[in-house]
Amino acid sequence: MDLDTIFSRFLFLCNLSPEDGDNYRFLCNDASEYLISIAKSKDAVNENEAGFCTAAAALAALNYFMLKNGEAVSSFTAGDVSLRLEANGANAGLREYFAECIKRIRPLLRDDSFIFEAV
Repeated sequence: MDLDTIFSRFLFLCNLSPEDGDNYRFLCNDASEYLISIAKSKDAVNENEAGFCTAAAALAALNYFMLKNGEAVSSFTAGDVSLRLEANGANAGLREYFAECIKRIRPLLRDDSFIFEAV
């Protein structure tokens, strides 16, 4: 997967400048490695690189917002100015986007979630 493509999509999804996003580039690398590890084969990744890059960027962005939620302001008031961030609502659209990205590459991913133990 092209890490520069993943990183540029990650920056867009997180609304970050390249300078600000550079501290979180590792999230793109981690997302890429994770998706490669659950792909059926390296050929599957290479044949649908755009789909895997998009899913990796969405996963990196989700992880970014999970990290940032620990630092999020829940409520702040100073005179007439009030600030409140909704952690769960802000990420709902991104979670949906990630689910759609995964749906597109689902046939290329291993399904290790089913375990048959006994009859």
